[in-house]
Amino acid sequence: MGLPDDRPCLLVAAALVKRKGIDILLSAISTLADEGYTTTLWIAGDGPDRPSLERRSSQLGLDGQVRFLGQRDNVSDLLEACDVFVLPSRREGLGVAALEAMAAGRPVVATRVGGLAEAVIHEETGLLVPPEDPAALAESLARSIGDLALRERSGAAGPARITKTYSPPAMVDAYERLYSELIREGAKQ
Repeated sequence: MGLPDDRPCLLVAAALVKRKGIDILLSAISTLADEGYTTTLWIAGDGPDRPSLERRSSQLGLDGQVRFLGQRDNVSDLLEACDVFVLPSRREGLGVAALEAMAAGRPVVATRVGGLAEAVIHEETGLLVPPEDPAALAESLARSIGDLALRERSGAAGPARITKTYSPPAMVDAYERLYSELIREGAKQ
């Protein structure tokens, strides 16, 4: 993708809609740039907010740092090439993209909302930040970019977390435990 080896690459793969918080991420990238960090942000996805996000990126002076990639079929290749996966959602169900990033061995920086708050283990598989907080997001991105040991440790923990919690056998076991508990509770009534 033409990246210099010494420039950290951040990736977000999401629909370009307000609830995904891409505008917050652009503000965080601007803060990083103001603090002297030179990064590349790939935004994979499309949606109705793309034109306004592209304008916002330009207004923040991020044209050389932010690349809108559109809808992609090769997200796994993008995950392999990036250093950190970011999901700054305002609201999120499960956060499948974050699970895919963890399965690919990438550290995740995400907001502490919905299923993301359960999927990403803070300080283990990535870093969690409050939603709607570009300063906290910038701080966690700077930490992730600047701390190679943290990135490597978080990335290495991701696949194990996915296997333990989100693999088909783990999900079947969880459903069996839930159904057994519901049956026991129903029998008590």
